[in-house]
Amino acid sequence: MSMMPITRAAAKSVRPSSKVDAHADESYDESEFSDEALSDEDSDYDNGRKTAKPPPVKKAKKESDKQASVKTSRQKKCLSLLPAMPLDVLFEVFSHLDPKDIIHLARTNRIFRDTLVARSATFLWKAARERYGAPECPFNVSEPQWAVLLFESNCQVRRSHSAFTFGSICGAKNIPKPDFGLLRRVCVNCKKSNLLVKSRFKNRFPGVDPEILDLIPSTNVGAWSHGHARDNRFFWIPDIKAISLKLAKYQKNVDLRRLGAKQALKDFKAQRVKMVTSIHKLADEGEDWYHEFSRGRHQDKLADMDQRLKSIQSKFRELGYQTSDMEHLRWKSECQQPTLLTDRIWKRIRPILEPTVLQKKRERLERDMPHIRAKRRAIVHSFYQEYQKTLSPSQWKCLPGTLEICAMGPFAEVLDANAKVPPTAASFEDAFRQLPELLAAYSDAREQNARSLLKIRSQSAEGSTASASSSNSSHPDMLDLATAVFICKEARCVSYGSLDSYLFGWDDIAQHHCKPDINSVSIGLSWFPQRVEYVSTPQQISFTPQGSTVAAAVVRAAGLDERVATASDMDERDLRFACSACRPSQRGSPASWRESGYKWRDFVSHYRRSFHTRECVPVVLSPVNMAAVKESEMADPNRSKSRWTCGHCSVHLGDFKSRDLVVEHLKSVHGIDSPREPEDLFFFDRDLARETFQASYLVEPPVKPSE
Repeated sequence: MSMMPITRAAAKSVRPSSKVDAHADESYDESEFSDEALSDEDSDYDNGRKTAKPPPVKKAKKESDKQASVKTSRQKKCLSLLPAMPLDVLFEVFSHLDPKDIIHLARTNRIFRDTLVARSATFLWKAARERYGAPECPFNVSEPQWAVLLFESNCQVRRSHSAFTFGSICGAKNIPKPDFGLLRRVCVNCKKSNLLVKSRFKNRFPGVDPEILDLIPSTNVGAWSHGHARDNRFFWIPDIKAISLKLAKYQKNVDLRRLGAKQALKDFKAQRVKMVTSIHKLADEGEDWYHEFSRGRHQDKLADMDQRLKSIQSKFRELGYQTSDMEHLRWKSECQQPTLLTDRIWKRIRPILEPTVLQKKRERLERDMPHIRAKRRAIVHSFYQEYQKTLSPSQWKCLPGTLEICAMGPFAEVLDANAKVPPTAASFEDAFRQLPELLAAYSDAREQNARSLLKIRSQSAEGSTASASSSNSSHPDMLDLATAVFICKEARCVSYGSLDSYLFGWDDIAQHHCKPDINSVSIGLSWFPQRVEYVSTPQQISFTPQGSTVAAAVVRAAGLDERVATASDMDERDLRFACSACRPSQRGSPASWRESGYKWRDFVSHYRRSFHTRECVPVVLSPVNMAAVKESEMADPNRSKSRWTCGHCSVHLGDFKSRDLVVEHLKSVHGIDSPREPEDLFFFDRDLARETFQASYLVEPPVKPSE
């Protein structure tokens, strides 16, 4: 290729015919796929004539204006010398452009248009198309026309002549996809004006042979199909008219008995059938490609939008904002554009976005205090665990949770201190020095509350309290009696469908901590302190006479005096009881007849929750059945939870393990080969189980009454 610049004469000398072969003018609608499809409203030329207004008359410039003009011209980038560059250099540059960029370049002016639609530039369009994996263009369509169809989004239908337009292009924007059956990108309005369903052909074109439709491409997407394919076939009305006229010309030659007229008509029909077949074959391939192309383009758009959002967030972080102040930005229209962020764009959109970002920052600062309290609670939790390690593991159950510690006066003062004061461990030193006294006062308050709830028998009202507090008295403390039964009324105990949570004596009350805590398994350290402000309130418990009556019956069944029997006495007996009101049932796999056996505490809960209609009497199980029940209790799901701890050291504090691991620890560290519960290891659960595990034992099938 010669190193010659582009001129209009040079461009015209290499411009090929817009059709591929001699039949191209007969193969398709010339008005739709002519090279004029490359022109648009923004072009400087219209049919070879400039449409821009003539420049105004220039005024004489002053010297200062000339200097300013020279300075401005140096700053502006000018492409006026681009057409003067050698063709091979230009083609090398253009070979790196996308199809849409080449289309826009061809619309710059007439010289570029003539050069890029020339046959010598076909390789540019083809290479750009192949980079996107697009299908080959049909034989009756040039590469530039094919690129416009695939990569442009405007309607390409040429309107009919009128008093105001002369075959102008519709140009409706944002047409979703091309119609590969018609080889056109058509808007809905143009489809409504130009599409004809096959079933209405005879009404619209009476007297025209329906076989003409075999010579015309068709589509299965109508104007009212909303882009979805249908079973009907739709034809382009201008195509029908054009082919009808051509067939009439060929038929006229046949009627005039001109030489070769019949063969020409036959060849024309064969050529049209071949073209229609190839277009229909191409339609399936084009649909598949365009689906993948659209999906990839959508993904690229989302990636560009995400990159723009990240750039905007980075700009705001440089200004001192935090990520939480900018979470709402992704929904702003300024952040949902695929255009990458530039300094000019940032300068424009910053005044729009910053007021809301600033408001979010103010709201965050207002929320700082709860977060600071959460950090301070974490410090208290860490040091509180260190304090617990100095105690015996058996004492852990009686200790309040971290949040209850934080609600105590000395700790609450530090937690509620000014937010500007950074949270440090030194701030809590004085509060931790008072911790033993605070814990003692906390326990005394709970005990006094429980004593105040006990219903004392009238005959012992005068001396019972004194005997309970006297260490020399033979009468046990009223709070230690097995009949001292209380109900917890806290929300976590009465929820999840459970009716009552029973507490037997002071030991159960002291170990029962059902309020949420910072180290609660169900809530966790990472969620609770940041979102909930803890309010300290006394534990809601009440004495239950009904439960006390049932407990007295169980104590009597065990052979003890309910007036002096303590909860510890019942625990030492370790008996199991059956309910006289319950009947055997088939359970397990394989199914067998079984009855439930209960520990003495569980029997009280069972009686209160079963609502038996007849008298319920606790029955002590035989040694054989009692052993079977105790063996069944080993299958309690709680025993498989990682909530076990050693009873001799604090190694498992805050990191409870499964029972097997704790047993191995006792054997290897403490030399205890046969550990016992709860002396050597115990299950650490501050909450009362919401559902009592029902152990059972085998019984004989019930005898059916004779019929």
